[in-house]
Amino acid sequence: MMLRALVIAAAIWAAFLLPANAENFCVLDDKELDAAMAKHDEKLQFVGVNKIGRIFFVYQGKSTWTVWFVRAEGVICTGPEYVGEILIPGRET
Repeated sequence: MMLRALVIAAAIWAAFLLPANAENFCVLDDKELDAAMAKHDEKLQFVGVNKIGRIFFVYQGKSTWTVWFVRAEGVICTGPEYVGEILIPGRET
């Protein structure tokens, strides 16, 4: 659980301190997001919102994770700094 929280915190931190660039991949809506994640066999774990109102979608596969965020203009984006491999799986509660 602690590692999961650390990964999420790092992704959220990166969303605000790293500049947006052409490497980000964006979709227009939830339907496109679900289709994109189905290709990678990752399932939605939760949707959260940070202190300033930015919405995040956290997906997890067997050994991978992806964080998506909603930009001010409404598109849903991810990028190289928002994807990775799971080092230590969390515990089921």
